Amino acid sequence: KDITFSEDVDLARINYDSNGENGHWLLEPTSTNLITYSQDFSQSAWIKSNLSLLSNNIISPDGTLNASKLTVTSTGALLETSQSLSLGDTFTVSAFVKEGTNKFVRLAYSSSSQTGAWFNLEDKTVGTVNSTSASIENYGNGWYRIISTFDSHVASGGLFLGLSNTDGATGDSVTGHTVYVWGFQVEQQSY
Repeated sequence: KDITFSEDVDLARINYDSNGENGHWLLEPTSTNLITYSQDFSQSAWIKSNLSLLSNNIISPDGTLNASKLTVTSTGALLETSQSLSLGDTFTVSAFVKEGTNKFVRLAYSSSSQTGAWFNLEDKTVGTVNSTSASIENYGNGWYRIISTFDSHVASGGLFLGLSNTDGATGDSVTGHTVYVWGFQVEQQSY
C-alpha cells in the first residue's frame, strides 16, 4: 500500500507491506528530459522538414490548448531536434500523438534502421521495431503516448518524429496528411 498526500507538501512517500505494516520510504529514480522546448515546436531548435506546423491548434493531454498540428508538404516529412546522447547508453524517447489523416509515425534517433519504431495511429498498435523495444499507451481523448527505447549508436544526431504512409517506410509520407503532436521527451534510462 502506498500513502500519498493530496497537497503538495514536499514529504517523502511511504510504502507499507500488503498487511499495512512495516512502513518505509518509497525511493524512486529520477531523470531529466533532455529535449529543449519539448512542447513548443515553433522554436528554432525544431527542424520542420517537408511539413508545416500549426501551433496551439488542439487541446493536449494536459488539458491546455497547446498541441500542434503537423501537415505533410512533401515526402520525407520529419519533426526533428538535434541531440547529443552518450554513445552506447540506453535512452527512452516518447511523444504524445493524436491521429489526423496520417496512418503511421515513427520515433528514431539518427537512423530509423537502427533506432526506429513505427506506430499505427489508425489501429493504435506498434509496427516495425528496429529499437530495443516500443509501446503505445492510450491517454484518452484520442491521444496516445508512443514510446521507444534504444541504445545510442552515435554521439550526436537528430531525434525525430517521422510521418509515413506505411509500416517500416521512411520516405512515403503523403502531401496533405496530418497528425497532432505534443510533449516530446528523451531520458537516459530504459523506461
